[in-house]
Amino acid sequence: MEDKKERKITISKIMTPIVMILFILVFLFLLNFNSFCHFCNRNSYEQVTATVTQKTTDPLAMLIPMVRIKYDYQGKTYEDRKYFLLQPLFGLPSGAGSELEIYVNKEAPGYSIFKENFFRNIVNWLLLVFGGVFVSLLVRRIRQGFRNRKTRKMQREREL
Repeated sequence: MEDKKERKITISKIMTPIVMILFILVFLFLLNFNSFCHFCNRNSYEQVTATVTQKTTDPLAMLIPMVRIKYDYQGKTYEDRKYFLLQPLFGLPSGAGSELEIYVNKEAPGYSIFKENFFRNIVNWLLLVFGGVFVSLLVRRIRQGFRNRKTRKMQREREL
């Protein structure tokens, strides 16, 4: 009976860092969604320089920052509206007249994504640090679990 109780405690101690690591990975994925889209389909995108023509807000909610960008691709000029909520975290300028690097979809040039530098965002660094902490906790707890199992086994052998 006592062995089951110890096993449950050990499993819950091991699961806590695993859940936190998964949470951090999902958060990193959502925060860097554009970068992951480009990485998975990098042959479908081409890098282009765009110019911010206007900084506005969402016409419906009036809360979310939005920029209008203009770019040339294969002799045509395209205009697009992009939400600009997290992009300043990556060091992208949002003022009118500033230039941004974007990736344009070769098959649908009207669709583009911002070129975001993963390591410029301080939140990414913090998440990587927290991920490292939880990985080290997980490794420690797994090692401690093996040590505990070994000592329990030795105690049972002594009792026999």
